Amino acid sequence: DDGPTEEELQRAKTRHRMFLDFAQDSPGELVGWFAATELHRVPEEFEERVRKVELLTVKQLRDVARRYFRKKNLGVVVVGQRKGLKALERGLESNALPR
Repeated sequence: DDGPTEEELQRAKTRHRMFLDFAQDSPGELVGWFAATELHRVPEEFEERVRKVELLTVKQLRDVARRYFRKKNLGVVVVGQRKGLKALERGLESNALPR
């Protein structure tokens, strides 16, 4: 409900733009981009993606977060000793995520 702020969203947009700029200089990143396009999504150019990301608003991002970040959609994987398991379970149960 309290985030992200406009400043946080702008930082994320800047980082995404930098990633796309650097990806254009990396054969490995380009292969991943175009392979993923063929397999998973409608083809789009880098600049088209940048335009879409620049149009994203804090309200839109919050709406998506509210839809997906719900207890019923989350899973936890724990690696370590079992002695802390009960404390982890209590922490998860007290979490204030929407059901």
